[in-house]
Amino acid sequence: MLQQRFKIEFSKHGDLRFISHHDVMRLFQRALRRAGVELRMTQGFNPHPKMVFAMPLGVGIESDCEILILDTSRWYKATELRERLEAELPSGIRLLKVELASPQASAIPTEVAYVATPRESKEEARKGIEEKIEAFLRSEKVEVERVREDRTVRIDLRPYVSALEATPEGIRLRIKVTPKGTARPEEVLRALGLDPLAARIRRTELCLAP
Repeated sequence: MLQQRFKIEFSKHGDLRFISHHDVMRLFQRALRRAGVELRMTQGFNPHPKMVFAMPLGVGIESDCEILILDTSRWYKATELRERLEAELPSGIRLLKVELASPQASAIPTEVAYVATPRESKEEARKGIEEKIEAFLRSEKVEVERVREDRTVRIDLRPYVSALEATPEGIRLRIKVTPKGTARPEEVLRALGLDPLAARIRRTELCLAP
C-alpha cells in the first residue's frame, strides 16, 4: 500500500463565505468520502483523516487561495483525485490545483494577503483613507482589543502588517503570520476607522513555509 501526500489549492466564494472553518472541514471530509478517496487516518482511540488546512478563514471572508494538505492510504494520480473530488464539491468551492507534495510538505503559513473592497461608492470610501494608511504605517504601535473566551487582551497590529495601500479595487494588505501570532484583516480595517461589515474582504494570497 503506497501512501501519498497531496496539496490541494481551492477558492471559496459566494454564500459559502458564511460557513465556518469547521463546516469547511466537514464539507471536504464528506466530499472525499463520497468520492471514494481512501485517506490515511491518525492513530489512537478516535482516529480521524490526516488532513490539514493551511490557515482557518474567518466567517464572511472569501478566498482565492485556500490550501489543504492531505494524506491518502493508497496511490492516486493527481488528475484522478481532482476529478473525483470535483464531482462532489458544491459550486462555491472551485479546485485550482491538485498536486503531489513531498512527505515533508507543511501547512504552516508565513504571510497572507487580502483586499477589502468597500460596499459604498469608491469615491466616498477613498476619502481620507490614504492619510489614515500613512498614519498607520508611520506608527510604531497600533493596539486593538481582542476578545477571547475568558478575557480581553490588547494586540499590537503594527509588527504583523508588512504592506498596506489604497488601490482602485480597494485596500490591499499583507499580514505576517508568526509563531507569536498574527493580525486579522478586520482588525486592521477597524484601526483605520472603517467598518469591516461594510466591506467585501477577500484573501488573495497565502504563503507557506518551505
